[in-house]
Amino acid sequence: DFCLSRGLGDVYKRQVGERVVASLRENDERVALHSNPYLEHTFIDPQAHTYLGTIDFGDAYLSHPAFDLRRWNRPAEREALLRGYTAEAPVSEAFMATWRAVMILGDVIVMAYYPERAEQAADDLGGLLASL
Repeated sequence: DFCLSRGLGDVYKRQVGERVVASLRENDERVALHSNPYLEHTFIDPQAHTYLGTIDFGDAYLSHPAFDLRRWNRPAEREALLRGYTAEAPVSEAFMATWRAVMILGDVIVMAYYPERAEQAADDLGGLLASL
């Protein structure tokens, strides 16, 4: 898409924002969030590939659970986290709408601040927007 290949112009950003907001459903899911559960705070057993724990909750806050998944902005990481999050019980469509909105926000942030990964983020953004 021309807009994605050239970055996010103002008109395109407004269109993305309008589509995302229109896709959201009312929901009141709130949990305590870590704020930055990324590589430096999350530990995995490299042999068993199992989660060991998370440290440093100094910036924790209450919000929708999807916001703790946003830092894992590579699509494969996000999908793995979502599978783990939903392994024991399904989530509501309202949860998924919020999850998609947060992942779109993550892609836009990557495109704006990490040019070396902008193309991958643009591809992922296109797929997420198509799923709205």
